[in-house]
Amino acid sequence: VEKEEISWRAKLIKLNKNEKKAKERYLSWFKDKEGAIRLILLNKKFNLLNNILKNKNYKEKLPKYSCLLEITFKLKKPYISKDDDNFYIIDNPIVKDKVFKLPMIRASTWKGVLRYAAIKVFEEKFNRNNWKELRLRIYKLFGNEKGIDDKESKYLDKFVAKKIYNDKDKAKDIKEEFKNYIKQQIGSLYFKGRLFFYTTFFDRISLDVITPLSRETKTPVRGPIYFEIVPEETTGILRIFYYPFDLVAKGEFDKIEKEMKEDMKFLTKAIYTALYEIGFSAKKTSGYGTAEIVEVSVTCGAKLKEYENWIRKLFENKGENNDR
Repeated sequence: VEKEEISWRAKLIKLNKNEKKAKERYLSWFKDKEGAIRLILLNKKFNLLNNILKNKNYKEKLPKYSCLLEITFKLKKPYISKDDDNFYIIDNPIVKDKVFKLPMIRASTWKGVLRYAAIKVFEEKFNRNNWKELRLRIYKLFGNEKGIDDKESKYLDKFVAKKIYNDKDKAKDIKEEFKNYIKQQIGSLYFKGRLFFYTTFFDRISLDVITPLSRETKTPVRGPIYFEIVPEETTGILRIFYYPFDLVAKGEFDKIEKEMKEDMKFLTKAIYTALYEIGFSAKKTSGYGTAEIVEVSVTCGAKLKEYENWIRKLFENKGENNDR
């Protein structure tokens, strides 16, 4: 059995009643002769998945007013995530595709990570005159704040109230003011969002290990604790589809160019914040899950085709103004 089948073998070996021996066998697959943790390559499955998903004509069939961003990145630090698979040989398996068993970042995870990064961009660019416009930009890109009453909404209301009035108790006034602004600009408090995300797959997997120490004696409390990880230097692709469907549906085609520019400036800044500063992994406060951009590919529909180079240059400038 080839080493790419490690995930399946781990499930089978879990059936063995001698769990300690089974775990030792599992760990031995990751170790070379010197005992160092090595990489498990998943190239064959990765290439097979790409061939299945590959469609040479899909870029030619994009809607007229849409753009597809394909951002190739390289991990600067390992990526960690926690799978919900209870039937596994170690306690911390990485999230994997159900069929191919490739480590992955779900589309929903990307949306959450970039929305969080967008809030950080909002805080950075905030001022008394532009806060409603900036906050609405997050709204337009990622969708409504789950009914205007979730943690994100409350946090932003308090943040704005603190900045403007130096009083968090004014958050209710900020909430009403922003709700009225949304109704005025969009017409509804509920909005899908112009960004659509795709899953990222990786072709390598390895192990990391930590041993918790006592704060008093500095001796091991328990462990070692093993984590499945995607190792640093591994590349992946973040795919984001942008489509201002709300403007298309209303027939407001004259607004699309201006809106697309503002959306892309804000989104680019959020992507750089997520990849370079915040990270997009579990345990990101410990430095896991940061990355650097290697290449940016932009494909736009017929009506926005002329902006492909403008968007690429925008990424080169890390989201700063890039007037045509």
